[in-house]
Amino acid sequence: MTRALSRGAVVLSALLSLPAVAAADAPKAVLRDTRFDFGSAMPGSVAEHDFVLRNDGSAALKTIKASMTSPLVVTRMPREIAPGGEGTIRVALNTAGLRGRFTGQITVFLRAW
Repeated sequence: MTRALSRGAVVLSALLSLPAVAAADAPKAVLRDTRFDFGSAMPGSVAEHDFVLRNDGSAALKTIKASMTSPLVVTRMPREIAPGGEGTIRVALNTAGLRGRFTGQITVFLRAW
């Protein structure tokens, strides 16, 4: 008997912490996409997706931590993204124990100095 997991969606958001007085040189976090639908999967499988975070600013963008809805896991996240550079945040969803639709959220905390 084959059982499929209903569609699973993930929303990624980024929070940027800036000093009280913003400097002329500052990072600018840009997420290429903020939502991803893993589609349907077999229970027990692991689905992955890469979110691309770009720094359109003129100073380094630093990641502090990520907070997420279980069973989502961030398996890769850059420590720092240079001005004009990109970094990949890889998200994994382990479907073991999930039944039906799953909607989760990941928040990435960023620092500008």
